[in-house]
Amino acid sequence: MRRKKPSKKQKEYNLMVLRLLKELSKTPEARLSIREMSRILKINAMAVSRAIERLKPVLDIKKGSDFESFRLPLLLIRLKNDVKDLSEEELIRKINIITTMLKDVYK
Repeated sequence: MRRKKPSKKQKEYNLMVLRLLKELSKTPEARLSIREMSRILKINAMAVSRAIERLKPVLDIKKGSDFESFRLPLLLIRLKNDVKDLSEEELIRKINIITTMLKDVYK
């Protein structure tokens, strides 16, 4: 079964999350959770979660714990060190290449 293409709104959310993570990567060892990102960007946490799923190839994700996360696992997220200096266009291109390669491998 084919996946649905992301909507225009979701693409905007992906860019918003990417910009936030790029800004965050300027501070060493700083990480944010999905819930914190949704509060900062004032968008739905599910949209942030979908954006994180899409941007996963360039993210450094670590499991953490938090008082608010008693039902869901808390994921502390930041950009990987080797990609934090790339521009937005290069990051998006890299994500697209990796996801296409993964699709080809798992066909």
